[in-house]
Amino acid sequence: MRRIIVLLSLWLFAAGLASPSLADPVPERTPARPAERLTQPPAAEMQVHRDFANWVQRVSSILERAGAANESFGTFFNAVSPNASRREIVASIQALQVTLSGARGVLNTARQELSAIEPFYAADAPAEYNAMGATMVRDANAYVSNMLDMVALMEEATNAVLMNDGAAFNRIAPRLLASATLLIDGQILTLRSRQQLMPREESVHHSIGAMIALYQGMRALALPDSADRPAQLQAAAADAARWGESGRAALAEQRALLDQLDGRQRALLAQMFGLEEASYQINDRVVALLRQAETDSASGVDYSVLHGRYVQNLANLESEYITIGHQQVALFQQFTQ
Repeated sequence: MRRIIVLLSLWLFAAGLASPSLADPVPERTPARPAERLTQPPAAEMQVHRDFANWVQRVSSILERAGAANESFGTFFNAVSPNASRREIVASIQALQVTLSGARGVLNTARQELSAIEPFYAADAPAEYNAMGATMVRDANAYVSNMLDMVALMEEATNAVLMNDGAAFNRIAPRLLASATLLIDGQILTLRSRQQLMPREESVHHSIGAMIALYQGMRALALPDSADRPAQLQAAAADAARWGESGRAALAEQRALLDQLDGRQRALLAQMFGLEEASYQINDRVVALLRQAETDSASGVDYSVLHGRYVQNLANLESEYITIGHQQVALFQQFTQ
């Protein structure tokens, strides 16, 4: 039973934040663990699981609200039509500034709330819990700070547009691109670090690899002067496909755990497996999207067209991953009750 509870905690941690590091990017299979006899943990141990679940939910709820600020990024890059008049541009930028101001307020509140949360630690907790507790708050703070930096740059850019100051906007534009790329690189490194905590025989190790491939595809599409964009997109698509295949195989082995449970716990674990499968279905769409982007890029489609055609679609799939993560947190809480 303890393995199942910790397994669920690994899944929910996969939706959180962790510290930058390096990890093996190549899918590998490790022999499955032998079946174990499940017994109900003592009441004191179950309380530790409940405490950790509640702590993760607290951090996750803050990040969920902070994540809404991501919408302002898409609004920024699509705020002005290429054929808009000056009056239409001004109206769009003024509306965008209201959106950015709201995003800044949400992120500042999130930063204040996170500063009040101590990392999870319990002497009698599984080592995995204390390792996660040591990273989640720290890296959640870094994530929110990076988002605030991005919003500040967008506000500078909108002010330059309203003042009709092309020189100022041109100075800000490279910083905006660098900041956006930094956010993507941060997610890649964060996920690789998180992946190190996950045993290779667990499906979540592979689903994290698939998410890394998504961000690698985003990065290939984010840089306007990338000379080897088709090759980068091809590599990202191939990685996503491999992680999906190896992850589904690991998930199939884990489903044997259902035979050792009954009633409510069996139903909750089955739902968790269903969410994990849903993440691989998202990955299937990522693979298809990246392969099409590679084809377009190799055929000479302009960067601005590629960016507009694929980046928002990938961001939408990223949002679907995040939604699954929040659902996993809720299920973990139910499992420990």
